[in-house]
Amino acid sequence: MKRTAAAVLSLFLAGPALGQNVFFEEGFNTGIPATWSQVFMGFAEPWIWTSAGVTKGTPDVYYEFFCNNGLSFRNTILRSPSINLSGLTNATFECAQYQLFPLSRFYNVVKVTTNNGASYTDLYQETGTWSGTGVISVNLNAYAGNPNVRLAFHYQGTVANEWRIDDVRILTTNPLYTIGNLAAGQTATFTVNGAAPGNEVQIGVSFDGAGPVSTPFGNVNLTPPIHVLAYLVAGPTGQATYSLPIPPGAQGGVFYTQAAEINTDGTLDLSNSMVRTIQ
Repeated sequence: MKRTAAAVLSLFLAGPALGQNVFFEEGFNTGIPATWSQVFMGFAEPWIWTSAGVTKGTPDVYYEFFCNNGLSFRNTILRSPSINLSGLTNATFECAQYQLFPLSRFYNVVKVTTNNGASYTDLYQETGTWSGTGVISVNLNAYAGNPNVRLAFHYQGTVANEWRIDDVRILTTNPLYTIGNLAAGQTATFTVNGAAPGNEVQIGVSFDGAGPVSTPFGNVNLTPPIHVLAYLVAGPTGQATYSLPIPPGAQGGVFYTQAAEINTDGTLDLSNSMVRTIQ
């Protein structure tokens, strides 16, 4: 049975699919963040933020021809900040979109750059003739593990087509690893989310570099010797947390770290990897 665009969007709004963890998310709820950039290659008319957009009246960003510059050629890219996918073995890009006057579309393309815009690769080009809400979903596995990934929304046109974007996400099945309050004299919190409840989780640390060390489960981005900071068990929500007091004299110390989830069948799922400096 063919689903309508609204039905597809309702599934998207319900959250990521089972086993998918949200690694990066931007909903444009308070505007276009300063970390996002715009590149003008035609008339300098920017992407616009609005408080009532694609997803049931929530804010979004859009580009359309009903502006103040007549038939001037618009050729503008809205580009995300750098997203560090180091350590991930798989990734998926998703966003909600809205189309109006699709028969007047010239160019609505989602791209990716790994060199800060020196070159781009197309991920998705909209060619449908429907109007209304929809979902864009693209496999990003080719970029999993890359430390500098920027998403780009490229609009070209002179008249008619309106393109709205919201709820930009990068999803992964890898467990997600974060560190909070990493400061000398404080208690840091090392957290792994997205593991299967009851699975063992190990947090590894290296003071010698980011590897990588090739393993059957993917590259471990730690240079031996690798120190196991903690052996943990994921709780009912899939979270494992470890607290560690940071010595007062440790400010400026640099370390490399990555976590691993040990599955019941003996396989391993690696988390994102990080290099962190103690504040």
